[in-house]
Amino acid sequence: MFCPSCGRESRDGYSECGECKVPLVPELPAGLERRRGPFFPGFPKSWKRPFLLAIMGVALLFGGVSGLVGLVTFLLRLSAGSDLPNPELQLRGALLQALLGLAAFWVAYAIWKEKAWGRPALIAFVLLSFVIQGWSASTAAISLDGSVKFVLRQDSLITMTFLFWYLYLWPNATDYYRRLRDAKDAVAGPPQFS
Repeated sequence: MFCPSCGRESRDGYSECGECKVPLVPELPAGLERRRGPFFPGFPKSWKRPFLLAIMGVALLFGGVSGLVGLVTFLLRLSAGSDLPNPELQLRGALLQALLGLAAFWVAYAIWKEKAWGRPALIAFVLLSFVIQGWSASTAAISLDGSVKFVLRQDSLITMTFLFWYLYLWPNATDYYRRLRDAKDAVAGPPQFS
């Protein structure tokens, strides 16, 4: 769909141009050049992505890059023959960082591409990161006193409570995800019964 005024191409599911506020048409009028929309498309002014959710998407993108860079750095140090204390434990940690990095990319994709499954994916990612952090802290405790103890910090519980409250109870975020679900249902059409 295209805007007959500015020539901008819009994603499926929109009926009017977010900038010009005119109805979209399937074909551009003759003589009007096609303009590409931004890489991360925005919403009409009445339907914006919540600010905190957009910040989480950017942070997850940087976190994903950081996790993968950590693994590459460790592998380069290992291949260069650096004297690393306890390389198996460090390799395990680097692989877990890379796993978290890939999971962060997955959740950032869901946020930026406005997928309705981004909300439970974000909750699952945060839970996974807390489990990995608790496991890492417990392996450090094993090496000190020989006992195995899973560590769950209080700030982890506070973070999960805030995140759940923001994603499932805050009106701005719940309205955003409701609109995403409604837009997906409108594109899919009514269910077909046979």
